[in-house]
Amino acid sequence: KRSFLMLSFLISLLSYPFILNAVLASFFGSIISATAGTYITTNRFSYVAGSIAHSLLFGLGLFRFLQVKTGNYFFNPLNGAILSGIFFGIIIGFVMHSKKERVDTLLSAIWATGMSLGLLFIFLTPGYNQELMRYLFGNILLIGKTELCIIGIFDFFLILIFLLFYNKIMAISFDSDFASIRGVNGKAFSIVFLLIIIISVILLTQLVGVVMVIALLTLPSSIALKFTNNQKKAIPLAFLVSLVTSLAGLFASYIFDLPSSAMIILILGFIYLLSGLAGTLKSRVKSS
Repeated sequence: KRSFLMLSFLISLLSYPFILNAVLASFFGSIISATAGTYITTNRFSYVAGSIAHSLLFGLGLFRFLQVKTGNYFFNPLNGAILSGIFFGIIIGFVMHSKKERVDTLLSAIWATGMSLGLLFIFLTPGYNQELMRYLFGNILLIGKTELCIIGIFDFFLILIFLLFYNKIMAISFDSDFASIRGVNGKAFSIVFLLIIIISVILLTQLVGVVMVIALLTLPSSIALKFTNNQKKAIPLAFLVSLVTSLAGLFASYIFDLPSSAMIILILGFIYLLSGLAGTLKSRVKSS
């Protein structure tokens, strides 16, 4: 029976382009999870990524409201998400470098305010906002060729940045003050990676939605870092974790007719809990 289900899934993969697109999106999205996600996890920027992700709802809701009211295509919710991410990202970057305000307080304010404004505009928008539901909870099966090309291009530049500046990135991650003494421009790198976080969140939102994007960004790298402290090894391991769980989620959603994005995150979360349990048991065995 299992082999029949797998064969059926493979036939559907070849027969329906949207399933193939979802598989390719899983592959490209896993590259983002492995590279940007490992940087976020190592530097403990998950709250920054989460704040940006949930603040996107402001742009999504506002532009959907304006789109319905004006009929202007420019007010596409995705354009709103991009502008919202850049706007709040600039605020976060300014405060992080000025150090005039507690960053955690600011992130909480952006997280809550962005979501509240977004929900307000969604409520004020006439009709059923089915398109916004996609951005809220994601639907990897709706990824088209254009989105795949954009994610693929971003992956290329992301890999290039890590290959060219890996040592400097690691130096800043572990000791930014020492890296500055050695001539590394930490401020420039932090701005670049803040932009990377914003773009990563926006692109992965199309796969799993605003609500669950932070899990796809941080859990694969968190799982990988439980098995190795070497980031060179953690990045490919995080890629494999993200890719396998994404494909498993697609397969499970195909079999049980359940939402793909939810199944991907559910499997990923389950593996994270198992890895944490395995790490705890291993520590107890060593101590005894």
